[in-house]
Amino acid sequence: MSKLLRSNLQLIIVVVILVSLMLYKGNVELLLRSLSFIVIWSVVVVPLNLLTGWLGILAWTQAGAAAIGGYVAALLVMELGIPWPVGMIGGMVAMAIVGGILGLPSLRVKGHQFMVLNFAFMIVITQIIINMDWLTRGADGLWPIPRPWVFGWVPRTPAQYILFCLPFLAAVSTVCWRIANSPLGRAYQAVRDDEIAAEALGKDVIRIKVTAFMLVSALGAVAGALYAFYVTALDPAVFDVHQSIYIGAMVILGGIGSLVRGSILGVAVLLTAPLLISLYVSMPRAIEAPFRGLLYGLMLIVLMMFRPQGLMGKGE
Repeated sequence: MSKLLRSNLQLIIVVVILVSLMLYKGNVELLLRSLSFIVIWSVVVVPLNLLTGWLGILAWTQAGAAAIGGYVAALLVMELGIPWPVGMIGGMVAMAIVGGILGLPSLRVKGHQFMVLNFAFMIVITQIIINMDWLTRGADGLWPIPRPWVFGWVPRTPAQYILFCLPFLAAVSTVCWRIANSPLGRAYQAVRDDEIAAEALGKDVIRIKVTAFMLVSALGAVAGALYAFYVTALDPAVFDVHQSIYIGAMVILGGIGSLVRGSILGVAVLLTAPLLISLYVSMPRAIEAPFRGLLYGLMLIVLMMFRPQGLMGKGE
């Protein structure tokens, strides 16, 4: 028990500080809403940490995965009236196919070239959502999206939705953790360290990379569906290139290779830090968004200077 406590000490300290600062201002509702979004976006970040830490590929497309998962699930429920679990599965299947296509360029291009392809994909996804207004309602957003239900129970408050989302986060984290500690996870690491050597040992590099992208993309789609059912509305601006950068920053901040704890901590810090500053420091609404971007950048700069392995990552 003491070993478990020591290994999670950093995470516990940060969570206690963030919760205390919010409760000190009496913002229980804000705290619960923040926790609900932390759970939702952790579902995106944990799989991306698997792809980055074990396969060595930082894909800046998880916001696109969430967008496709959210829009497909919402449209299936709204237009066809099918149950929300089927809509979520539909979003996962759609994004798995797209993820397989996205994985193909990783076989030929790497580094900044692959990053440019990622950003191009995000721009394409955003433009498709905006311009297919006959289906997605474009920039006006898609609403109202029905809330999910479980045996007649409908989560309506932030606290209820946290309880609704936690099993999904637990399931996604378990899947990623089991893969990371399986022969497949070791195959990921072999490909990450030396593709030529891995192929010489009989590893199917093409299959490993493509299926990894399919898996990570499908799991990211789950978060998009959870977001859609929680907010009951979708706006293409929520899933633009900037959001992909924030998601990648969450992985880096928490610690690449710290699969679950680091991912959740990275999400918690990046989501709550701007909120806490807005609680304690008054500023015009016009500069809140630019200030948030500035804060994210400063946090990453300081982190790279003093702890490049991330908050929960291990040093070399």
